[in-house]
Amino acid sequence: MPKKYSIVLFSDENIELEVLTKDKDLIVVKDAEGRMHRVRVLRESDERYMLYIDDKITSVGIVGDKIYVDLQPILVKKVKEYVSPVKVEERKEEKLIQVEEGVVTAPISGKVIEVKVMQGQEVGENDVIAVLESMKMLIEVKSPFKGVVEAVYIKPGVSISKGDKLVKVKLMK
Repeated sequence: MPKKYSIVLFSDENIELEVLTKDKDLIVVKDAEGRMHRVRVLRESDERYMLYIDDKITSVGIVGDKIYVDLQPILVKKVKEYVSPVKVEERKEEKLIQVEEGVVTAPISGKVIEVKVMQGQEVGENDVIAVLESMKMLIEVKSPFKGVVEAVYIKPGVSISKGDKLVKVKLMK
């Protein structure tokens, strides 16, 4: 069941978040406006964390009962956690959530061996867009979309993590 959080700051600002997926150090959350964000958490010490929120770096420190974000104190009045009931069918759909429409992400961590598409190229559903190497295996990443490649975020030889953006496809109807 997805967990939802309601956070009230001392400024009486209310922040609503819902955790959609959680995989090791990557969390996908949805805010109250329905926007989805990828958050990667790296622990630097007992009191310091680095958050990569949609690929932007944010430093978080915890000292006593105070939280510092990019060295600015954030005073939290109350955090309320609650679980929303979910049907089994909805849970399966959560794994298919795209952070951004038309973006193909890495299914596994590894190294980019070959990029099979370029910007402006037309791709069909199940066309191979990249070849990755992981644990001495070659993995073909196929496009789940039909459209035109808008952006290529990778190049051969680069290491990637599960969930990283590979390409963005402008969808055709």
